[in-house]
Amino acid sequence: TCALPIYKYHVTLKTYFDTTSKSEDAYNEAITAFNNALLSSDVPDIIALEGIRNVGALANKGEFEDLGKYLDKSSTIKKDDIFENILASSTYDGKLVSIPKSFQIMTLAGKTSNVGNKRGWTIDDMTALADKNPDSQIFNYVTKETMMYYLVLFNMEDYIDPDTGECHFNTPEFKKILELSNRFPAEANYDSDVNEQEMLATGKTLLEPADISEFNQIQVYEAEFGEPVTYVGFPTADGKPGSVLMGDSGFAIASKSKVKDGAWEFIEEYLNQESDWYSYGFSSFKSKFDKAMEEATKVEYLKDENGEFMLDENGEKIVANTGGGIGFNGWTYEYRICTKEEAQLVKEIAEESSMLLSIDDEMLNIMSEEAAPFFNGQKSADEVADIIQSRINLYINE
Repeated sequence: TCALPIYKYHVTLKTYFDTTSKSEDAYNEAITAFNNALLSSDVPDIIALEGIRNVGALANKGEFEDLGKYLDKSSTIKKDDIFENILASSTYDGKLVSIPKSFQIMTLAGKTSNVGNKRGWTIDDMTALADKNPDSQIFNYVTKETMMYYLVLFNMEDYIDPDTGECHFNTPEFKKILELSNRFPAEANYDSDVNEQEMLATGKTLLEPADISEFNQIQVYEAEFGEPVTYVGFPTADGKPGSVLMGDSGFAIASKSKVKDGAWEFIEEYLNQESDWYSYGFSSFKSKFDKAMEEATKVEYLKDENGEFMLDENGEKIVANTGGGIGFNGWTYEYRICTKEEAQLVKEIAEESSMLLSIDDEMLNIMSEEAAPFFNGQKSADEVADIIQSRINLYINE
């Protein structure tokens, strides 16, 4: 006979999103249900933060436990082994809300001949690029409204203070965002006959959003453009690199939880797991990131059943771990082993990036509603910026 293990805690999973709902407002209904749970006696102990867009607001209200005090006492997780920008961007008013296990990078790629070799630029720089190339489009499939969202999201710290909740939309920089966004079409053209890679290579499209979750993906953008690429990032007010980290698998502990120690034990155990279960992209832990970086640049060769290296028609050893290839719209690319320089570039972009701050749907709706008259030529940028400032400020205070 063998004794069954005795567990201290029983975990019950609960989702607030009704997957059977046909309501167009299902997401907001889920957020309302979740917010009500935080205020009730049935408060969740551990909260998966993916999909929750008002994390900052909830943190400022004191709804989450400070994980920093648990991390400082941990015997298995070293604070210094986690990327500093991940911890900083998950901290509100001095309290560490979550520790994402992994992350992806979102940035903006362009030909070095167009954007220069320095990462980082301003709204004025992007506007100048558009002025210099009047017959080219800045992006594929981006509308006025979408561009406005992009530029605000990548500069959220300039418009919403995550600690105080104060907003700053009636500023010269936001008016520049409105002006630049107005250069884009009102509706995206999804013409299936358009060859996106050809437009990038010929300069008819100037920039491409780059999502990087593996080291070898950095090769693809240079192959698409057909020449050296700079990961310049989205424009920012101060010209710093506008690349962001999108954190995955971040758990928070409710401040009203009655089993905080148990909740932290769960999070600690999960973060220590070598498995990639419920996480995607690069590890938030420096040592694991560096190990993956080393693996990505290591060359392995095919061997036959006798352990001898297999050779191609030129007598060269055949690489075994290239990672395959990708293809879309008739364009294909076969991956090669990532170089150490490419892997180091990914690390540099990750280290200089900030976390993508959240903005909830109501703020997006306000911006969309009030910017429309400007995009339609009915109101000035000054008028629209003042109205957006007033409405979002009122919404935050409520």
